[in-house]
Amino acid sequence: MQHSAPAIPTYEVTVDHASLAPATLAKGGTGFSVHLSGAIDTRWADTFARERRESRALSRFDLDAARGVVTFVREQGSDPADVIDALDTLEALVVRVSIQASK
Repeated sequence: MQHSAPAIPTYEVTVDHASLAPATLAKGGTGFSVHLSGAIDTRWADTFARERRESRALSRFDLDAARGVVTFVREQGSDPADVIDALDTLEALVVRVSIQASK
């Protein structure tokens, strides 16, 4: 009898830009929260954590997998363009995590 490996899910997680809101962060300070849409399971969350650890620039993003929310620090003196840049960086991270977790 031949056994096949369990199928690896295909992830299509996206950043819900419309959900962007100010947030008080667990580590103290202020920042923003944004919801993710799509299936987030342990595999996806572990891949997010691994990608985040590999880059200092990504360390500002904290995932609450149970809620499907990412929070990030508001840099002191930042302007709205900095928030847009952070969202663009997060979007690229989420796409990369979805691809890596699907392999």
